[in-house]
Amino acid sequence: MNALDALLARIDAELALPAFPPLEPRWTSEQLQVAVVARQELLMRDRTRPWWKRVFRRG
Repeated sequence: MNALDALLARIDAELALPAFPPLEPRWTSEQLQVAVVARQELLMRDRTRPWWKRVFRRG
C-alpha cells in the first residue's frame, strides 16, 4: 500500500461515518468537502495516467 492508497483509505474511513454528527467530530464539514474534492481529483489523476504506469507501480 503506497501513500496514495493510504490517503484514499483514510478519506474513505472518515466519509463512512454515520450521518449524525459524533460528539467530537474529527473533521469539520469544510474539511470533509475538501477531502471529497481531493479524493475525486486524485482518482481522476490516477485514471489519466498511462496504463503501464498504473500496472507497474514503483514502491
